[in-house]
Amino acid sequence: ADLRRNFDAFVAVALDIYGHVQRKEFAAGKRDIGTVCHETAGAFLTSMAEMKSASSAFFTGVSNQVSTTLDILYIAAGVTLLVTLVGLFVLSRLVQGYVVKPLQTASARMHDIADGEGDLTQRLNDTGRDELAQLAQGFNKFVDKTQHLVQDITGSVGQLSTAASQLSTAAAQARGNLQRQHTET
Repeated sequence: ADLRRNFDAFVAVALDIYGHVQRKEFAAGKRDIGTVCHETAGAFLTSMAEMKSASSAFFTGVSNQVSTTLDILYIAAGVTLLVTLVGLFVLSRLVQGYVVKPLQTASARMHDIADGEGDLTQRLNDTGRDELAQLAQGFNKFVDKTQHLVQDITGSVGQLSTAASQLSTAAAQARGNLQRQHTET
């Protein structure tokens, strides 16, 4: 507002000089050109000083506003960075809990079975609809089939052992009979 007022005052001084020239007051001797120039120069210098002061105040205000705006931007950037870091930390914990931990459990069970010390009655948690649940379901099916296969083989080995024992007994009786027949003759 001060800058505008001072600019208007400067324009008024310029128009005053122009008006004196247009009315030809200097040529007719109605006004002394030195006096008019002195008055005009004084008004001009006063207007320029006021314009300088007003522009300085204006630019100081703008500088303060820019400084305040930059402070707000720095604070906003800091808060954004902090929120982003907290979000990444929470996301990493969620990934660890929902992805890494179940994979580690599945890996440990598979290694346990592969090393020959596995308990084929153990199963992975296969609740859910995600890929890890599907992996656990497939693993559980495999272990279930393997468990039934081992049970079938164990049963067959038991039957073979019984049959072998019976065969051994029959062979011993046959040998005994054969020796008895051989001694009688």
